[in-house]
Amino acid sequence: MPKESREFDVIVYGATGYTGRLVAEYLKDKAGLKWAMAGRSLPSWRKCAT
Repeated sequence: MPKESREFDVIVYGATGYTGRLVAEYLKDKAGLKWAMAGRSLPSWRKCAT
């Protein structure tokens, strides 16, 4: 898929787990990078997103 047609550069699956949280923490300061988080539990995801 061409980069121009992608909504996000990176999607972190399992973002509420230990490794996912580490990856999200690393990515949040990357300028110009469009990324998203995904997880199975909405309450856990909301806690991680704040």
